[in-house]
Amino acid sequence: MLKDLRAVIDSVISITDLSRGKVSKVVQNVAEEGREYIIVKNNEPQAVLLSINDYTQLMNDHEQVKQLKEELENLELLLIAEERLKNARPEDFVEENVVLQELEISASEVRDLIDSVEIE
Repeated sequence: MLKDLRAVIDSVISITDLSRGKVSKVVQNVAEEGREYIIVKNNEPQAVLLSINDYTQLMNDHEQVKQLKEELENLELLLIAEERLKNARPEDFVEENVVLQELEISASEVRDLIDSVEIE
């Protein structure tokens, strides 16, 4: 625990220190050793400095998490749809031609619009 605390403390650097000529050494530590720094201003964290490799990995991980969240949401919607279908009765459904007639549109109009509609 104390070692972890020391690592966090060692990774904090103030904007003032950076402006006093430490920027070159800090960037070198980041690039060569993969160190990460928390940059503070008035004792408040303002930014994080990390290597390009770490940043790239972070962005890749973030993208994977977004994709997994989307896939999970799609799976949840699929499960809801399956449950609804399982419990559906014939009278719960409306035929396509009835819907088209009520909306006063033709099947060809729907086909023409299909490519211009984006479903999320």
